[in-house]
Amino acid sequence: MGASGDSPDSCDKGTPASHVDEVEMLLARIEHLMRTQGRAELADLGVTRDQFHALLALCGAELTMSELGERLGVSCSTVTDLVDRMERAGLAERIRDEGDRRVVRARITNAGKLVLNRVRARRRQYLGCVLGAMTEEEQSTLRDLLTRVHSLLASQSGP
Repeated sequence: MGASGDSPDSCDKGTPASHVDEVEMLLARIEHLMRTQGRAELADLGVTRDQFHALLALCGAELTMSELGERLGVSCSTVTDLVDRMERAGLAERIRDEGDRRVVRARITNAGKLVLNRVRARRRQYLGCVLGAMTEEEQSTLRDLLTRVHSLLASQSGP
């Protein structure tokens, strides 16, 4: 077996394989449903998923192209194209750094903030309806368990 952790029993603590398979399938189905709903909401507002993530990154911060690329996990050329499209749509703008005119930062515009707020409101409504069908105790348990799963997955992440 290749990388560490590839052995069949490296993390096996008695969890039945069927439980692991079922949880993985449920997470994939949930992610698919949320992604599909999210795409529809964004398309309705004329925004791509990448633009939405860039708006989130720029909310409250002016970022250089490289900083934005790092936050989004994309190359500088990809960020340049993305910001070009966002500028044409009026969602973001470039500004020159006063201290060093070679440095270019991107910032969200008022139109970008409006779109971001609309998307957030729609997401809150969508998830609010789902969570509203649960008791407060179920919501709290779900949040705690998701936080725990995230923490455990993050601690398992390799380089």
